Amino acid sequence: MIQLCASATEAEEPAVATPLKLDSRSKLQLAVLLTTNFLVQMGIGMLIVILPLYCQSIGLGAGGVGLVVALPQITKLLLNLPVGHLVDVVGRKPPLVLGTFLDCIGQFCTAAATSVAPLVPARLLVGIGSATGSVTGPATTAYTQDVVGKYPQHSGLLLGALQAFGFLAFAIGPALGGTFSVQRGPAFPFFLMGVIQLLCLPLKMALPETLPAERRASAGVRALRNALDGQTASYQRLLADRRQKALLLMKLAFLCGLSLILTVVPLQATAAWGASAAELGRLYSFVTVLALLVSPVAGALADRCSRTSLAIGGSIATALAVASMPFATNRIACYVSRSIWSLGEAFLITAYSALALDVTPEEQRGARNSLDNQVGDVALLFLPILFGVVGQFVTHSAAFWLAASLMLTANACIVRLLRNDANPDVPA
Repeated sequence: MIQLCASATEAEEPAVATPLKLDSRSKLQLAVLLTTNFLVQMGIGMLIVILPLYCQSIGLGAGGVGLVVALPQITKLLLNLPVGHLVDVVGRKPPLVLGTFLDCIGQFCTAAATSVAPLVPARLLVGIGSATGSVTGPATTAYTQDVVGKYPQHSGLLLGALQAFGFLAFAIGPALGGTFSVQRGPAFPFFLMGVIQLLCLPLKMALPETLPAERRASAGVRALRNALDGQTASYQRLLADRRQKALLLMKLAFLCGLSLILTVVPLQATAAWGASAAELGRLYSFVTVLALLVSPVAGALADRCSRTSLAIGGSIATALAVASMPFATNRIACYVSRSIWSLGEAFLITAYSALALDVTPEEQRGARNSLDNQVGDVALLFLPILFGVVGQFVTHSAAFWLAASLMLTANACIVRLLRNDANPDVPA
């Protein structure tokens, strides 16, 4: 790790020389991003907690949760890569606005669905909107990087603040979703999510475009076809960069942990120390607030030392916390393990975002973020199933140790990739 820190590029270790001073345009852009991201993340938090009840209300049963979650993934997997490339050639704003509008319509249609037949197109439409205009979509992420990239000496701090607002929203959302579900029915949070997207639409329409006009393709079907023809070359250039491969492995390691949280963690806590649903809710809220508090600190550190080392350190800490979970056989031990896990993820996510900004050419930010999403969507289709099956048919401990092994192996590969990349004899 010491060697890795010593060999980090200057772009990964910006020195803070001047205080942060945002111009009026950047203040407007960041205010809109903070507001819309906060509202959408809060809406996502509302939906997660009511999914089983919603599925039961339209006759799907608890098993229908997988269908509601999987349907948007289908359209996202099909659209991630072409949309990401278009973000780099037609601009950030058009996909951002269009995606928000489509997501809004899809959420309203989901709330109105009373059976599987209308539910399917509604959720597929949500997937289209998510692939283009969601919080983690290539248009939003590229736009954020364009704004934050104007302040390279403070990019870690700005990204950490944005991440903290996301954690805060996600901590608030589940409580609101549960309350509204009881008072107005399980479909009502989907209606509220549509309202949120509708409120965000004029705010995003007011945003100025950040992709320079000279790099935008002209309008028309032929221009779009020509732009799409270049997407293969764009992704090949990204995948030829060892740093990009390392970032994708970091994302995969993070998703191992997320998959465990979705599947095995609740079961292990219930079996090991009798955790109730309410106690699990308090545990999740606690670690979310902890990550919220740490994210700005992680961002500030990312501006003062090696972002590579911070990201890898956070990822390794997360993997070791996962490996310790089988020994968390009481409430205190579980809180300690999950706290280390959450702290590691806070450092990983914040440093990862800053590092991705450093090593990605401005003209490929949309493509890189869509590639990141593609890896995430594929992983979330398979990893929860893998760990869930191992946890059910072998042991919970085996699932944790399998995930920790995958995470540590990924980190070993990351270190090797980044060390080789620092060697001038190895092409980037």
